Amino acid sequence: MNIFNTIGRKEIAVALFLFTGFNVYAQQNNEAPKPVAGKTYLKQTIVKSESTLQNGTASVNISSSSAVTKTYNFEASYGNSLKAKVVTTQITDTINSGKDHFYFSSNKPADTSGQLSAALRAVVGAEDIYILDGQGNVAGIQKSAPVSVVDSIMSFAGLEREELTVGKKFPLIVDIAKLKDLEPSKRWGDTVSDIRGKTVGEYWLQSNNKAVTVLAFIKTTNDDKLNTHSTGTYTIDNASGIVLKREIQHFTTGYQMFQGKPFISTRRSTVTEICSLVD
Repeated sequence: MNIFNTIGRKEIAVALFLFTGFNVYAQQNNEAPKPVAGKTYLKQTIVKSESTLQNGTASVNISSSSAVTKTYNFEASYGNSLKAKVVTTQITDTINSGKDHFYFSSNKPADTSGQLSAALRAVVGAEDIYILDGQGNVAGIQKSAPVSVVDSIMSFAGLEREELTVGKKFPLIVDIAKLKDLEPSKRWGDTVSDIRGKTVGEYWLQSNNKAVTVLAFIKTTNDDKLNTHSTGTYTIDNASGIVLKREIQHFTTGYQMFQGKPFISTRRSTVTEICSLVD
């Protein structure tokens, strides 16, 4: 049975564990600087993951490698707000599990015979439009694909949708002015608790020179029956506040129900994001 052509609710539930959890941002109370109208940035995100579900002698191994390219265009809006248009321009995805193999490239002719391929194809060219206030918060959403089963299927492919809601900071920019005044190696922390669990984070400046500031972090998240340990760095352009590079490593362990049975779940993943100015 090919797992890529028979994605049911239980498989999706497992996929949500295996391939989500890549939105890791240092949570601070700093205000983000305002993006510049007329600028367009290109961001490529690469996610590599190795996952195992184990129950006695029964085991499932899944590996994935995904690359997503997006453009972020900023336009002037009413008052001091900005309109941010986010477009997914390219997707490449590979998944392997035993004898089952899946490959997708948006640069090749469409193959919509499978649900996963059709969902990935539909994402390419899709546009999300956000209104940002003067502090870089999402003040409104003009256009955004609704959360649906497609989003679960995207997670199965190792691709996590960038969910932005009103009140959230736009993730492309941080307030570098407040960071670069801190002493290198100076550490601070926070703890965030909600109905899903608790996250404890520690942050520090790894380096700070004239061109860039490197922010490092360690995070531990306890979410229901899953525990995730994350480490990583952000490389931030001092002139603009743009996050030029994110490098994140995750290690997740815990228990997951699959086909009515408890499995020990283990996942190792790496996330690399590169952002550059287009015009």
